[in-house]
Amino acid sequence: MDKSYDECSAAQRGIQESNEAKVVAAVRKCRMSESDTCFCVLLVGCATGLNDLILVKRVVIPQVVERWGRDLPVQIICADVVENEWQQLFKNTNDVFEKQTNIFVSAVGQSFTEQCVRTGSVHLVLSFSCLHWFNEVPKSVVASKGVCFVVLDESDVAKRDIRKLCDEMLKQFLAARFKELAPGGQLIATFDAETDSIPLHNFGGSTICVQDAIRVLLDQGQLSQTSLQGYFVKTASRTEAEIRSALETVDFETQELAFANAACPYLDEYLRSRDEEKFGREIANAMRSCLAQELVRCLTLNGCEQVDTVLDLIFTTCARLASEKDRQTEYSTMGAVCTLWVSKK
Repeated sequence: MDKSYDECSAAQRGIQESNEAKVVAAVRKCRMSESDTCFCVLLVGCATGLNDLILVKRVVIPQVVERWGRDLPVQIICADVVENEWQQLFKNTNDVFEKQTNIFVSAVGQSFTEQCVRTGSVHLVLSFSCLHWFNEVPKSVVASKGVCFVVLDESDVAKRDIRKLCDEMLKQFLAARFKELAPGGQLIATFDAETDSIPLHNFGGSTICVQDAIRVLLDQGQLSQTSLQGYFVKTASRTEAEIRSALETVDFETQELAFANAACPYLDEYLRSRDEEKFGREIANAMRSCLAQELVRCLTLNGCEQVDTVLDLIFTTCARLASEKDRQTEYSTMGAVCTLWVSKK
C-alpha cells in the first residue's frame, strides 16, 4: 500500500492541466531585458517535481522557444522545504529532460514564505497545490481538538488562529515572489479555497476519511490514545476576501482570480467502474503519499515503536471506509480551488 507521491498525485495533476491555457498566456506576457542570459522559471512547492517538470517541458518551453528561439537557455529552479523528497526530484529531472540540452535545473530547500532566489531574477513563478499547507500548528488547535481536521466551527478560537496564520503566510509568499520576479514577470498559483457553495478545500473529504480511520482505531483500542497526541493535518483553505486582502499588501497587477470546483479523478473513475475497493485503495494511497511524513514524525515523537505497522493500519482502515457503499462522494477530493495569476509591472 506504500505508494509514492508521483503515483498518487492525479488530483494535483488535474488542477495543473486545467490551468495550462493560463500558463501559456502568462509566458506570452513575460518580458526579458537585454541583459538576461536565460529564461528563469521558479517552481515553488515542487514536491517530487514530476508534475511541474512535465508541465514546464510540455507547455512552458515551447512558448519560450517560439518567442525567443531555441538558443535561449531555460533555467528551472525547484523550491520546497528541506524535508522534501529531493532524491526523487533529481531522478524525475533526469527522466523528464534526459535528452534535452539548454535546460538547467537546480533546487533550493526553502519554505514558500521565504525568498528562494536573488531579487529580480525570475520570469515565471508556478506554484500548484502548495499554499494550503502551513508549517506550524497554533496551540489553540491542539488544545481544543487533538487529532482532527482543519475545518472547524467558525466560532472556534482555533479556526480564527488558523485563518490568521494562513493570512500571514499568503502575504509572506506574495512579498517573496514580488522580490524574486523581474519586471514583467508572471506568477500563477493554485491552492485550496472556500466558496459559499464549496466550503471544504480540495483534499477535504479524503482528509476527513483519514481522520475517521484514526478515530475508529482509537475507539476500537487498536491505536494508543497517546500515539498521535497533537497530530493535526496542517492544511487550510482561503476565502476570496482573504486572498484579496493579501493582494493589497503587494504591488502586483491581478490578471485573474478564479474559483472552480476541482474534480476528483478517483471519483470519476469510480463512477465509470463502480469499483468501490479500487476507489478506497486510491484515496488511501493518495492521502498516505501526502500525510505519511508528518504522521511518522508525530508517532516517533510520541514514542511509538511500530511506526510502519501503525501507518499500514491507519491507511488500510482508510481504504476500507472509503470503499463502503455510498461513501465515495463524501470521501472524494472534490473541493474549491483558487487560481491566482498576477504580474509584476
